[in-house]
Amino acid sequence: MKPLDKDSAPGRKTILLIEDDDALREMVERLLKKEGYRVLTAGDGAQAADVVAREKATVDLLLADILLPGLSGPEVARELRAQNPNLKVIFASGSHSDNVLHTIDLVDRPTFLSKPYEPKALLASVRAALG
Repeated sequence: MKPLDKDSAPGRKTILLIEDDDALREMVERLLKKEGYRVLTAGDGAQAADVVAREKATVDLLLADILLPGLSGPEVARELRAQNPNLKVIFASGSHSDNVLHTIDLVDRPTFLSKPYEPKALLASVRAALG
C-alpha cells in the first residue's frame, strides 16, 4: 500500500457532506470519520453555507447530493469554489435522468457516484479525489 503524503493524510482533510436523507448522511459521516477525515454535515445547501461560515472551515472536498432542497449540489459547489478554486467535488444521485446528470457539468471535473453506492466505492472515490 502506498504511504500517504502528510498533506493528503485523512486527518488533515475536511469534507463537507450535504445529504438530505438523514440516515444516509449519518452513515456516511461515521464511515468518513472512522477513516480519519474531519466531516462537516448539512441536510441542504443553505445549511451547508451556515456550517462552513460557523466553523470557519476550509473545505477540501464537497460530497453532495445533486438534488437538494433549496440550493442544489452544483450551486453549493460553485459558491465554495469561488472561495477555494482547488475544491474537489463528488456528486451523488439516485436519479439518472439526463436533466440531473447534465447539472454536474456546471462544475469543473466532478466525480459522480450513483446511489446506492458501496462504502468501498465511496472511500475509493474520496481518496482519488483528494489525491
